[in-house]
Order: sequence, then structure tokens, then C-alpha cells
Amino acid sequence: MDDLHSASGVVTFTSTDRVPPNAVKLSKAEAVSYQYQVVNNWKPRSDVWPITYGPLISGLAAAAGGMKLNNIFRRHYQLKTFARVATYIPIAVLPGGAALILHTAISADILIMNTKCVVCTQTKAIASQLVFGVLYPSVIAPLACLSFAVRYNTYAVPPVKTHYKHIFIDVTTTLKKKGNMLAALSAAQCIVAFLLMHGQMNSVFKMQRKLSGM
Repeated sequence: MDDLHSASGVVTFTSTDRVPPNAVKLSKAEAVSYQYQVVNNWKPRSDVWPITYGPLISGLAAAAGGMKLNNIFRRHYQLKTFARVATYIPIAVLPGGAALILHTAISADILIMNTKCVVCTQTKAIASQLVFGVLYPSVIAPLACLSFAVRYNTYAVPPVKTHYKHIFIDVTTTLKKKGNMLAALSAAQCIVAFLLMHGQMNSVFKMQRKLSGM
């Protein structure tokens, strides 16, 4: 901890008239960058693992949700080994990457304690996790798999222009049959987001206490 003392301080937000004379003013981007430097050099690493690995865990959780939904519709449209990579990229990889990026942005406010509504920040994180881990794949998976089912003639798909209602009913019926699984998947995404936010807050508070006590 001694090596952190000379290069580390406590980042706080306050009004201009209450800034201490010896304080260093930082922009939000500079404050976030500074805090990440502190996190990267922090010992023990167990104190800050939710901050270090939180975005990656969020991305992997969203990707896992996409993979599950991709598998459901690949089986439904009997794609077998056809277009495996072509469906996994838009349904699992892209939402996983998007969840990682958005979680990083959301947790930045936690990292520098720049939030007046902790519940709002947690809600935002949970909502983004649900969008990329369940809702987005639920829309993209049937569309992507359906297009390849038509291309490879693996499933009797009627013409879209004249039978779009039938296709829509087929998709929604498939999702309804997996209702329990979707509910469990949604709950898992919510729990992951909540626990990550909670862990990151605890990590920041722990860092603040230790730095303030130096």
C-alpha cells in the first residue's frame, strides 16, 4: 500500500467554492482514468476484482444468453452444422461485446462516485444486461436462423410476404415453449448485473476507506 500512497489520492466531487486549495481538479474522463490506474496497481487484487473483471463477466453473461437462444432456434430450424459461425457472431458475440462496453461506461460513475441515485445506476445496468442478454438475442436469433433455414432449405418456411403472420406465430410459439427457460435466463442476467454493481460499489468504498486512512 505504501507505493500507492505517493501516487494515489481520493477522487471526490464537490462544488467549485468548496474545492480545497491543494486539490487537483480533474475532468470526468481524467478522474476515471486516474481511478483505473489506482485499481490496476491496487493490492490485494481481491479488493478490486469486481471492477477489474466486472465488464468481462457482464459481456460473457450476455453472450451466454445469446448462445442459448441461438441454439434454440438453430434446433427449431434444423440448421445442424450449417452457418454456425454466421449465427453465433450477431447473436452471441456482438451483444456480448456491447454489454461489456456499456457496463464499463455505467460502472465508470460508480468508480468515481459520480452518482446521486445508486438505484438508478443499478437499474440501468440491469436493463442493459437484459437487453443484450435476452431481448436482443430473442429478436435476432429467429431472424438470423430463419434466413439460413431458407438458404439451406432445412425447414419448410412459407413465403414471408404472404405468410409473415404464420412465421411470426411460429417464432412466438417457440419462445413460449421455452418460457421457463427465458424467465430463468432473465433472472440470471438481472442477478449478474446487480451483484456486479454491488461488488463494484463495495470495492470503491473499500478503496476510499483505505486511501483516506493513509
